[in-house]
Amino acid sequence: MPLQTRHSPSLIELDPTVTRLFHQALVQATHNSRLEAMVMGALDQHQRPLYMGLGVGVDGKASTSEHEEIVEEIRKRSPAKARQVMVRHIVRAEERIAKVLEAAGY
Repeated sequence: MPLQTRHSPSLIELDPTVTRLFHQALVQATHNSRLEAMVMGALDQHQRPLYMGLGVGVDGKASTSEHEEIVEEIRKRSPAKARQVMVRHIVRAEERIAKVLEAAGY
């Protein structure tokens, strides 16, 4: 099921601010301030290349699809599957950013 949002799919895929809001809402739902600080700090580091304009070629649709999978597993109240999908998302996101940095000569 697609994410219900007031933003267009293309905006979600390309706008780091919208992506940040998604991650922040998700981690705030845990009511764990230490986890929130850690996740948001990691996200800031992860998104730095995008803010530097190095995000050309980043597959935003893949990330959005992964976000939809995470939300779906949460809706199903399937914590083990949600955790599995989140871990896969983190690994894939790191791979996408590594490719962007490599292509930019970093």
